[in-house]
Amino acid sequence: MRTLAVVLSALVIVAVSSIVSAQSKKYPPPAVDVDQAEQRRSEFWRKVLHPHGDEYEDQIARARVLLQGGGTTSADEALGILVQASKLVPHRPVAYWLMGVAHEQKKRWHECADAYSNAFELAPDFKPATKLLGRDATWAVDFGLGMCLAQTGAYERAIFHFRRILVRGEGELGTVYRLLGQTYMALGRLDEALDALKAALRLQPDQVRNHYALAVAYDRGERPQLVTQHLQQAIAQDRGLRSLVHSEEEWVPAVDALYYQGLAHSAQGHYAWATAYFRHYLHQVEHGPWRHRIQQHLEVTATGPRSEAEVEISSIGYDISASEHEAVMQAVAAMDSALRSCVAETPRTLFTVDIHVVVNGRRAQGNATSSTNRRTSVNVALSLSEKPKAVASAIACLRAQVQQFSWNRYVQRGRAKSTAAKQKGTVHVSFPVIAPSL
Repeated sequence: MRTLAVVLSALVIVAVSSIVSAQSKKYPPPAVDVDQAEQRRSEFWRKVLHPHGDEYEDQIARARVLLQGGGTTSADEALGILVQASKLVPHRPVAYWLMGVAHEQKKRWHECADAYSNAFELAPDFKPATKLLGRDATWAVDFGLGMCLAQTGAYERAIFHFRRILVRGEGELGTVYRLLGQTYMALGRLDEALDALKAALRLQPDQVRNHYALAVAYDRGERPQLVTQHLQQAIAQDRGLRSLVHSEEEWVPAVDALYYQGLAHSAQGHYAWATAYFRHYLHQVEHGPWRHRIQQHLEVTATGPRSEAEVEISSIGYDISASEHEAVMQAVAAMDSALRSCVAETPRTLFTVDIHVVVNGRRAQGNATSSTNRRTSVNVALSLSEKPKAVASAIACLRAQVQQFSWNRYVQRGRAKSTAAKQKGTVHVSFPVIAPSL
């Protein structure tokens, strides 16, 4: 009986197994998605190992949007977010790179150098996913770090990062060569500077800043013919010298912008403007390899006679004749000595004098019977470290000298020599005034 029971039990088990097997084949269990399972495991360990990762990525995204918008306020707001992000996940370079961008936008050179350095130390070959400040991702960190280091005076370290970009051979190499050349100039290494700047010009032949940089390099090497050649090419492309004033790219070092502007104005015969920029350069650069060259320029621009290019003459109502133009130039020259005496106590301030002369028509017979009325304004065009009372006194003196000057005699002389019949019109005369010596 016991044997029979065992046999029956075995038969039951076999039967049940057959039924279950049949059901399994009819309704198989769902297949396991290996990739999905691996993703779940990765997500699990990511949250375990980096519990603040999601919050970090959110803060990075917010800061990036703010920086893309530009503006000082946006940069400040982005910096606040990025500081918190760097505390959450201090081992990732993205937050530090974006902090460097924000500080660079605000021209905080030491701060941006520190931030970019942090990113570089964490990942020397870090390539940002987003293009900011117009820079290619392959060299954004080295470029930003090189620029900020150069502006702090850490020229050798800046050269290291600029050369890293050149070794890679990627990106806008002409721009990098230009900055490298300026950095060599800051160290007084003219031969290396010229090699780099020539390479920049070969790569970017139409870039006006290459011509300006080469002109300055040749000027510092006292090679006047090459200075003139490159300045003429630069100024021909850059009317009003706009690229020297309005540009997203900084000169290296930034104070050299004063040197560039002084040299360009001098080439155009704008000696008062050149004098102002050269004096401002000397005031800001107490020591450096190029102070002596500025002083040589000042011996010419500050003490020489006024050039015709410095006097702007225009009219409303008629065309100014050659004789009238000559008469106006004579009038300005006659006033010069007294005007320069007015500004002797404010040598770092450039003033502009604007005179509007209303001239009534003369008789057809040619007699000088016209009468004139004039309105005078005096403005500060450029000033540095001057006492307000001294500036106000100079303005009052300039205005008084122009008002007291016998302007009618010169204007009438010019009109009397003119053969064209004139109607009532307005002559506008503008010229700068600066002290002849410090």
